Amino acid sequence: MKIVDGKHRASMLGMAKFIAAVAITYFHALNGTHGNWSLLYLLVEFFFFVTGYYTYKHFQTVIGNDSERATVETKVKRALKYTVSKIKGLLPYIIIAIVLRYIAVLYSVRIGQTSLVDALCNLPFEITLLGSQTGWFSWPLWFISAMVIVMPLFCFIAQSRSKWLTFMMCLLSCIVYYFSVVNVVGLSASGFSALLRAFAGMMTGVVIYVFAGQVNKLRLSKFKKAIIQTVEILSFCMAFVFMYPSDMTSNLSIYRNLVYMSFFVFLVVFMSGQTITSKLSCKTMDFLEKISMVLFMVHFPIMSLIDFLPIALAYQTRMVLIIGVSVFASIITYCAVDYVKVLRRIESC
Repeated sequence: MKIVDGKHRASMLGMAKFIAAVAITYFHALNGTHGNWSLLYLLVEFFFFVTGYYTYKHFQTVIGNDSERATVETKVKRALKYTVSKIKGLLPYIIIAIVLRYIAVLYSVRIGQTSLVDALCNLPFEITLLGSQTGWFSWPLWFISAMVIVMPLFCFIAQSRSKWLTFMMCLLSCIVYYFSVVNVVGLSASGFSALLRAFAGMMTGVVIYVFAGQVNKLRLSKFKKAIIQTVEILSFCMAFVFMYPSDMTSNLSIYRNLVYMSFFVFLVVFMSGQTITSKLSCKTMDFLEKISMVLFMVHFPIMSLIDFLPIALAYQTRMVLIIGVSVFASIITYCAVDYVKVLRRIESC
């Protein structure tokens, strides 16, 4: 681990993403019981915020390199190309996740929990990443599905040269969505609600980008940097505190809004580059970031397969087994895919 002032991978953010993926695995392992940590599902919003931030940052760089204003057609092509590149990068893991998922689904068919017709009818939608729109066999791949569906439009908007107009519209849209619209449409993992959820999350990434840029321009004393470093760490920790209440808690929407705000503050401060943690570079953390999305995709079918084991597992044993096996499977999957990529590069040389 070392401190790097120049361009480097955001190792601490990678660690945060891994923690978020493990926490989501834990949440799904709860199987909807009315206990604490009922708001851990909001960590999905954290991933949407980060995706929106880096996507918008990418296109701001593209705009900066333009010698002249791009046409609408050029912007559309860029948006589609970027989306396709995102899909290609995730495709091997998506395929593996779907295979694991359908091994579990077909076993549930065998024991009479699921209809074979329903399972097979849903498969084409999973393969084409439209699973978020069917609502069948809902599982974490909805995140990729919803993100991919709305990403071309988001990428097109991200190419606007009117930075402050885009910021103003995104800020207004996010406030209206998180404080009003979400109370009507909910935070569903399917249908129109899922698309709104993905789009609003990525628009929040735009707002974070602009705020972080302004904080980055500040000349701060060591004392003030120590203060915002404390704010950064506390905001991330407080997000988990606010996610602790059970779903039977009164005023749960207030805790939900506090979680959004905590994520927002953490990312603004971290992305500003004004803190020591934002300058940390650690290969272990970088690796954990790489497996975080794999863990996000494969843990659900692994949990299903563990629950199908013909033995009764104690609560703690089951929880440790689900998380442990999911992390191990994610490491194996990532390393295997990366090894194949290396071999293909060697063969193409």
